Amino acid sequence: MKYRAEIDGLRAIAIIPVILFHAGFEYFSGGFVGVDVFFVISGYLITTIILSEKDQGTFSLANFYERRARRILPALFLVMLASLPFAWLWLSPSDMKDFSQSLTAVSTFTSNILFWSESGYWGVASELKPLLHTWSLAVEEQYYIFFPLFLMLMWRFRKRWILSSFMLIAAISLVLAQWGAYNKPSANFFLLPTRGWELAIGASIAFYFLYRKESIRTLLSHKPIDEILGLLGLIMIGYAVYVFDETVPFPSIYALIPTIGTGLIILFSSPQTLVGRLLGTKLLVGIGLISYSAYLWHQPLFAFARHRSLTEPSEIVFAVLAALSFPLAYLSWRYVERPFRKKGVSRKAIFIFSVTGSLVFASIGLAGHYTEGFQNRFKVEQSILDDFVKHKLRASCDKNYDGKGWEIKLCELGSTTNDSHIRFAVFGDSHSGAILPAFESAAQTLNEKYVHLGLGGCPPLLDVDVALGNFDVGVCKELASRQFEYVKNNAIEKVFLVARWSLYTDGNYDAEMKRYFLVDKNSNTLSKEASRSVFASSLQNTVEKYRSIGIDVYIVEQIPQQKKNPEKIYYKLSNFDLTNDDLDDVIASQSISRNHSNELQAYNRKVFEELAFKGKVNVINLDDYYCNTSICLIGNKHHSYYRDNGHVSVVGANLATDGILKHIE
Repeated sequence: MKYRAEIDGLRAIAIIPVILFHAGFEYFSGGFVGVDVFFVISGYLITTIILSEKDQGTFSLANFYERRARRILPALFLVMLASLPFAWLWLSPSDMKDFSQSLTAVSTFTSNILFWSESGYWGVASELKPLLHTWSLAVEEQYYIFFPLFLMLMWRFRKRWILSSFMLIAAISLVLAQWGAYNKPSANFFLLPTRGWELAIGASIAFYFLYRKESIRTLLSHKPIDEILGLLGLIMIGYAVYVFDETVPFPSIYALIPTIGTGLIILFSSPQTLVGRLLGTKLLVGIGLISYSAYLWHQPLFAFARHRSLTEPSEIVFAVLAALSFPLAYLSWRYVERPFRKKGVSRKAIFIFSVTGSLVFASIGLAGHYTEGFQNRFKVEQSILDDFVKHKLRASCDKNYDGKGWEIKLCELGSTTNDSHIRFAVFGDSHSGAILPAFESAAQTLNEKYVHLGLGGCPPLLDVDVALGNFDVGVCKELASRQFEYVKNNAIEKVFLVARWSLYTDGNYDAEMKRYFLVDKNSNTLSKEASRSVFASSLQNTVEKYRSIGIDVYIVEQIPQQKKNPEKIYYKLSNFDLTNDDLDDVIASQSISRNHSNELQAYNRKVFEELAFKGKVNVINLDDYYCNTSICLIGNKHHSYYRDNGHVSVVGANLATDGILKHIE
């Protein structure tokens, strides 16, 4: 296969935006499309290699897998190994457990499946995953496993059938991606079937170069055409990098812009064109040669920097770490990638190295999983450790309530001695589950029974859905409908609506809203303003519908949200010998101010107050149970009031028992 310097330059064009996107620089909001560029390049190169060798009669499956192992695994294992001591020192047990699971998944080429099953790609939690970026390696590794077998099967047919199969696969995969972008966004982003069309674009280009007819070669071999289309390809990639962001459904037809752009560059750029000469410069070729190692190094650097600091690192820190990715990449390319790719290391040694390394990392990962993240690394009071564990209330739960594969439990809670009917219900997202201990204590005190039905990321609002949320489109809408039908059919008297309301109208502190947009039949726009409009109208609609069947509606304003993860704070403090007074001062300094909390919730509270003023709802504000005049404390020296930055712990929930009790009465 003839070497093309412009392809290495194209790799540089792909890797730089990816790194700057993960560093959080807003001008590279679409930098994630660099991965799509890599997929097209991989499809082109791998297909060229396999078809060329099939033509020459030299293709061997063992040789192919050997080359892939030499190319991918040594540098990958190095980065995983280098990550281990930092994970041991800096990751809390829950984060260490997640990291351990990713070690096992990376070792078995299934990290894309693991991350799909977790929080997805866009959440804040994802930024803390050192190996999140390996999802794309898993996609390529799965492609390497199945694609050669597919070509071997198709080789017995005519060559035009092979090209037709590429085009058919691409069409089916693109249609599936377009559907999945709006219906199953997380699976759509991470899994091979909806990424296959990008690889197929590269594969089709390889087929064209190998088997194009002379008439077509002559027709398209005009320098003005090459110049224009190559430049257009570069512009298309640049447009996607600077215009796209997390609100763009992806991959979908939008992904055609960077992928077709990549295809145009591969097809029409050469050392004789302006774009080819630009991409063939020594700087870009050099970056392209080390792009794989740079891709491996950058995410662990960013993730561990976030874990090491109690606050979000500055842009300067991220800029330094982004720059550091490249010397580290050069060293691993020079002393790891290149030596292993040489024939001096035998095939047997490569396979033994690959299997042994995979088993070692998988074993470490399993150990971390089953020891709950090697929890004994830190000396933290057991009472505080208990605060980070989700409560498990004794309950009768109807497991038949599920939403498209997600189990949604309808739980009867409260008094076990009262045989009368259930009088009130608690509905909401994960914050409704977190505050349940307060409802439980109040219900036990009053000898009452109640019901809870909720799901994380689903506000208890009728006829709306959450775009770019935790679940497929339709799940939240269906859940809210079930909540209403249960109340209607079971003589419920009061409904308490609980949620992290600001998530759906403001996002997070000091950050642009990028996920959890509310949409309905009248609005599919993914913006903060549109989401606020849907929130206000849907809340009023929800209240009116409950009132129409004689229900008293109570809205529980969200408990003050912290900016910092309490688990990280308490584990870090365990490394210091502090007096009780110093400990209290540090905890207070890491807690959110009351004013800042009020600012985050200002819009929602205005909507609540308008409904309350009209006498349509009862609004419950619990701030005084968590805040003094200036600070909303994250905890004290013996307890954390929160199990993460938003959800209260059992101890934290119980602080609000009196506030809940008087409203149930």
